[in-house]
Amino acid sequence: MDPVSRYEVPAPALRVAILIGNEVLRWGLEAIVRGLSTVEFVRRFAAAGELGEQLRSDRFDVLLVSEFEARDLAGLRERLTGDRTRVLMLIAAPTAQELREYARCGVDGFLSQPELDAHTLHDALDRCATGQVPMPADAARALLATAGPPVPHNRRDPPALTARETQTLQLLAEGLSNGQIGRRLRISSHGAKRLVASIMIKLGSPNRTTAVVTAIRAGLVDGEPG
Repeated sequence: MDPVSRYEVPAPALRVAILIGNEVLRWGLEAIVRGLSTVEFVRRFAAAGELGEQLRSDRFDVLLVSEFEARDLAGLRERLTGDRTRVLMLIAAPTAQELREYARCGVDGFLSQPELDAHTLHDALDRCATGQVPMPADAARALLATAGPPVPHNRRDPPALTARETQTLQLLAEGLSNGQIGRRLRISSHGAKRLVASIMIKLGSPNRTTAVVTAIRAGLVDGEPG
């Protein structure tokens, strides 16, 4: 074993659940996920009830769903939150309003179905499992373009974002990961992660998607698509 590989930290082994009603898509996703090096275990479910029963005795790091399963998330969210399961949704061409609704339902990240392949799925699963919010650029632009007019702040208690945090918000809106934000700002990925966490706390947002939407509506970042 060479000196470098001896000290490499292995990637986390992920346990993935697939909740997809479409049988062809469900089986196809399972085949791709099983071939990913960072996945330890994968199980597919055709209905939310089946997954709910399984969650009584098992846990998953990431739940992969399609837009058609969005309505089922409300009934599962409490148990998923308790197990700290991240929800990754396959999307085709949703409107900005639909994206906001999905985020409120507890979706933690988005993956473009037309761009789906082993590489994009691997990247999205890893980012979602580590607390990031993968989002296709088109979806991010849709949110930016239709966020609506800025909402005036309470002058006595405005969100106290630093210039660096505002820069980070703009990059979040473009769908960049912590690593990409770090490279753009010339800081470490850990530094970018701390900035993102600080932004979410200040905006009172449960995830990165809602943080971006909140910031746009408050006029804290540019609402024009890039």
